[in-house]
Amino acid sequence: MADDATEHEAPTRREYVKYGGALVGGGLLAGCVGQTESGNQSEPAATNTSDESEEKGESYSATIEPTGRVEFDEPPESVVPALQFGADLMVALGQWDRVEWMAFRRNVDETFFRMVPELSFDLDEVETLSPEGTLDKELFYSADPDLLAFDPNLSMAYENGFDVDDVQEVQDNVAPWFGNHSRRKRGDSWYQWPEEEEYGYVGMYDQVETYAQLFGVKDRAAALRELHDELIESVRADLPSESDRPTIALPHALAPRDGEIWVYNPISSIPEAYGKKQYRDLNVRDAFSGWYEGESSVTTDAEGMLEADPDVIFLHFGVTFYNDSASEWYDSSDEDTTVVERTMETYRSDAVLSELTAVQNDRLYVGHTGQQGPLTNLFQTEMLAKQLYPDIYGEFPGLDDDGTWEIPEAERLFDRQRVADIIDGDI
Repeated sequence: MADDATEHEAPTRREYVKYGGALVGGGLLAGCVGQTESGNQSEPAATNTSDESEEKGESYSATIEPTGRVEFDEPPESVVPALQFGADLMVALGQWDRVEWMAFRRNVDETFFRMVPELSFDLDEVETLSPEGTLDKELFYSADPDLLAFDPNLSMAYENGFDVDDVQEVQDNVAPWFGNHSRRKRGDSWYQWPEEEEYGYVGMYDQVETYAQLFGVKDRAAALRELHDELIESVRADLPSESDRPTIALPHALAPRDGEIWVYNPISSIPEAYGKKQYRDLNVRDAFSGWYEGESSVTTDAEGMLEADPDVIFLHFGVTFYNDSASEWYDSSDEDTTVVERTMETYRSDAVLSELTAVQNDRLYVGHTGQQGPLTNLFQTEMLAKQLYPDIYGEFPGLDDDGTWEIPEAERLFDRQRVADIIDGDI
């Protein structure tokens, strides 16, 4: 693919874009089983949230590892995010109208956006740079964006993805990269562009604030963080003591195959990782603590599940697979059964799994997606609190047919209308 660079005679991307020196550079794509969590932890990546020229109103600039500093004379008009985090962040900051293309559109769950009052969001109107599952470099030139708002190392993590020359060509001829993929611990095979050195992680709300600076909407980021902090503070205030908290497990939403069950660690070894943020925020007790040996997940079987015997089970990525037909994932002609229904039936009918405390006590729940941004995380935090502690926070009603849920206003853990107002800039 790198040889294609000679075919493009276009000048370097928009002249008014000025990007300075990059900082430093990054594993396998999120969701892969057995990804390592070993190795030295990096210090959190510094972001420039007080750029002097931006404060004077002369430019819109920000800095993030590993891609460095970008500077615009006005907010970038055309922005390409990636995955749920990127879509979620752009929506939360009220910038979705800048998105005509996404790099990776798969796994973007509109469910959470539908629960925000009067929020207009239509993914069908957005093109993708990866129509066949991997990035198409020619489409980057067709899209002609002002900013690629995701970590370039993510583009190299996919099988048959970009190589370093492709990333550099796009940087030189299309648009600057700007992002830090911090959903989970990056594995040993993660690329480290541009400096070939390990780079730090940036937490969810630090990224929200960094992008908000770039778009000139720092007040929205501050309001979102305040709403988030109030939610976490109020939930933590009522948590039972650690010894009284139930133990949990996160097996994958797909039913066990050949007797194997993938169980994920709810507490990342990287504090800034945001993929399972709500579990850390609620200080959950992991039934498989000590099993992972540095990995982000462990493969076990029915007997291993019974040995750990969690009090509560969340089918990880359950909301993602909620309406997927089982026939799409298994050799099955039963198109009327969903993945989640099949998995739950497996747990309830298997001779060993049916003996689990969680199954016996009917505490087998649809679990959360690991692909989340600030809006998704607000809803998933509420979902988790109600699933874990219905006596404290009220019963979780379960998911409706469209994957959303409805909670009486008085029983909600955060104000939906406040979210809508922040998105609209009504601070």
